Amino acid sequence: PSQHFNVLSVTAPGSSGTSTAVTGLSFKPDLVWMLVRNQAYYIRVGDSVRGVDKSLYLDRPDDENNNGANDWYSILSFNSNGFNYRDYSQASVTFAVPCWKAGGTAVSNSDGTIASSVSANTTAGFSIVSYTGTGANGTVGHGLSSAPELVINKIRNGGNNTYDSWYTYATSQGNDHYLDFANSNDANTPGEVGYGGGTFWNNTDSTDTVFSVGTIAEVNGSGHSIIAYCFHSVEGYSKIGTYSGSGSSGKTITTGFEPRFVIIKCTSHDGTNWLSFTDATNSEPPMKRLDTNETEFSGDRIDFISTGFTIKDGDASRNQSGRSYLYIAIAK
Repeated sequence: PSQHFNVLSVTAPGSSGTSTAVTGLSFKPDLVWMLVRNQAYYIRVGDSVRGVDKSLYLDRPDDENNNGANDWYSILSFNSNGFNYRDYSQASVTFAVPCWKAGGTAVSNSDGTIASSVSANTTAGFSIVSYTGTGANGTVGHGLSSAPELVINKIRNGGNNTYDSWYTYATSQGNDHYLDFANSNDANTPGEVGYGGGTFWNNTDSTDTVFSVGTIAEVNGSGHSIIAYCFHSVEGYSKIGTYSGSGSSGKTITTGFEPRFVIIKCTSHDGTNWLSFTDATNSEPPMKRLDTNETEFSGDRIDFISTGFTIKDGDASRNQSGRSYLYIAIAK
């Protein structure tokens, strides 16, 4: 697993505007999330396909930020064993930083009706896909060898519209529903938030070669630049799955490996956050909300075990009876 994914612990020195190096990976990363632990800062997302110094914010619907020196904590280079980022003047800001390896320099892909540029890691079931929307129902090549179970789409230049969020396809939720990575809603259908006509995924499942997009502008607006992160499970390395809440301590989810990083989202009810847990900083994985700019929460909420993870309470965001949950786990 450490050849394709890892989570680094970073403490910023507080040297405003300088390029700060982070090392410790066994690969050159293509996707980096800067999860701030001790400050209420937005979560910066950098990837090699969009290029350096171009941040998106995981917890906001904002357009891509390429404001140079004003975009602190943006990724300035992707290196053979880590990355460089632009530091800010505040010292001792700490981060947990998930890093994924894709396929390096993107290549053209014509598998779909919409041309794409793809950086794909077929071994790890992960690809980064860039495409330009057409406004018409279509398909987009993803470069993987199996159908993605999760596709996270983000419009890059939508004008900072309230709805320009991280719209997410999950096979477990069906091709007529979407999830929103920057929102605590359940698995919505388009009409629930005022979209009216059109679909997100053209009511079509992903395949071994393409994922589908509908006519809604946020995933396929004509002339808009869109980035997508595609994932499928790989035995012994990653698992995308679902479970039903029990409402009591000791709910164990079997993944087949000890996790390094876990994301959980309640899909059946509104008002519950996207939660992340990583062992990079603590033997009892602290919790970080991914859809809001809050500090990390310590506490004994879940345990990573050799075959998966155990939830230690009946909280609504991760284990309430009668609720359904989606999870993404990546191995240690």
